[in-house]
Amino acid sequence: MNETYIKLQKRNIKKDGLVMLLFLTFSFLMIKNGIQSGKITTGTDWLFHVSRVEQIYQNLKQGSFFTFIATDVFNQSGVGTFLFYPNVFLYPWAFFRFLLNPINSFYAWYFLLTFLSFTISYFAMKEFSNDNLVMAVSFSFLYVCNNYRLLLGTSVFGEFIASTFLPLCFLGFYELFFRNKKKWYLLSIGLSLIVYSHILSVVITIQLFILILLIGIIYGKFSDFERRWKEIIKAVTLTIILTSFIIVPFLSDYILKHIHAPYNSIALDLTPTFSTLLLNSLDNKLYQSVGISIIIVLLVGWYFIRNNFTYKCIYGLGILCLIISTKLFPWADVKLPFLKVIQLPYRYLSFASLFLAIVGSLMVKNIFNSLNIITAKKCLIGIVIFITIFLIMFKGIYYNNLEWYPSSSPETNFKVLKENASTVFPNSVLINKENYQYVFNYRCPIGDTDYYTEKSFKHQKSILSQITYVNNKGEHIKPITAPNKFIFNTNLNKRSDIDFPVIAYSNTRVKLDGIKKNYTLSKRETPLLKNINPGKHSFVIEYIPNKMFYLCVISAVAGWILILIKSLYNMYNSRKEHKND
Repeated sequence: MNETYIKLQKRNIKKDGLVMLLFLTFSFLMIKNGIQSGKITTGTDWLFHVSRVEQIYQNLKQGSFFTFIATDVFNQSGVGTFLFYPNVFLYPWAFFRFLLNPINSFYAWYFLLTFLSFTISYFAMKEFSNDNLVMAVSFSFLYVCNNYRLLLGTSVFGEFIASTFLPLCFLGFYELFFRNKKKWYLLSIGLSLIVYSHILSVVITIQLFILILLIGIIYGKFSDFERRWKEIIKAVTLTIILTSFIIVPFLSDYILKHIHAPYNSIALDLTPTFSTLLLNSLDNKLYQSVGISIIIVLLVGWYFIRNNFTYKCIYGLGILCLIISTKLFPWADVKLPFLKVIQLPYRYLSFASLFLAIVGSLMVKNIFNSLNIITAKKCLIGIVIFITIFLIMFKGIYYNNLEWYPSSSPETNFKVLKENASTVFPNSVLINKENYQYVFNYRCPIGDTDYYTEKSFKHQKSILSQITYVNNKGEHIKPITAPNKFIFNTNLNKRSDIDFPVIAYSNTRVKLDGIKKNYTLSKRETPLLKNINPGKHSFVIEYIPNKMFYLCVISAVAGWILILIKSLYNMYNSRKEHKND
């Protein structure tokens, strides 16, 4: 094998190994204070996501891998949150529950996602910048540690997970449409992983893809469609294969089924003004902020990209996403469903941070070059200086946002959880391993009635109160729960009609004393059985997906296995080619 190639490979492996060690260290530093405190500071969406993890964990304990409806959480209403809100990356958190206490299992999951985000950002930028170490490391820190992502990591876990894969997704898009079409599979992998994380992030990603393509067409940068259409079809096909098990429940139980989706309008009261965003970022606050590092790039980045068309476009996209995330954009006049569906304009801050972090990495590289930092030792010293500055800035984020960090938060500012409660979960709560299980006695402030049917949503009070109607008389019949099913045991005194407080979907099935029964929908659009004979009965209400779902799961797993095999094969071929040089 070519000796030069061997030396180069060893040098690259050594560099990557040192960088991975750096990422591991920094990822641990980001959770160290939380682990030491033994507490978690909750945010607005926290209970919604942790309830999903709890349901997955409870089902895994009972030997069921798949979770479709809520039987132990969300007031045991059978809501199909798991059908329509991706949960693939919540499984590691649930698996950690078997090894660690509930508090440390969260921090282990946060550590895993942070390290994965660092790693993906690093290798994506290495590919984009043609193996520039300085750009790869600086981009990773600028992007992963931007303030908006840190805020997402406190409770908004769908977006938090999706942010991990944005660099890979946009790299794949760039390669497929503007550079090396042979790397089309990167887009499929990146986009599929975002689909596994957060659907609205997929919507925004596609919006930006369309915009970038229009820019490319206008400026003549994308004029060879006829040479790329085969790869585009391959990318679309592979993405469908990898995500079909998420698409199928939408088709079978969501489309044209009158599901009450999360609000489809722009929340103007939660949209910051541009001045608020700017000032919060300069103050290094977490809420409605991207942090001082990204703002520095915003203010001076133009100087470094003025002669490069690609980076000018990236810089412009970053500015556009910042503007769109605020009231500077006329959201009150927006009528297009494709825009209104994103609900919260500040979701664009993840994308603004991504684009401006790319520009920021170019700034760091140019500064290094201007200082004549060219040798490996000088480059290493420069990176150490950059990371030291970044550590100081990150420490500043910590001290400026004490309310988000449990080790420093004064406990007197937080509500005390009760063992038995039926009220809405308070926003300011410190969770520890002693009171962790209490949280599931509360109602979620956000999301627990998302994905009810429209009629069920109008009757949510009786459903959330678990009222079963026997001959139109409300009763509390405590069900026995199992994975994706409820068991109601009753003793009827006379022939009766029974309306159960469980949301009915297309694949909801009912059994009476072990025999499958057809049911009608009540006025609450819950299962209604009529003319049940007197006596003791056992009713089973369960969600059973159609066989297509499992076929899609198998095809997705097969797709990932083939991607792995193809990657290993390409690595082998690359080594073989250099051996023959």
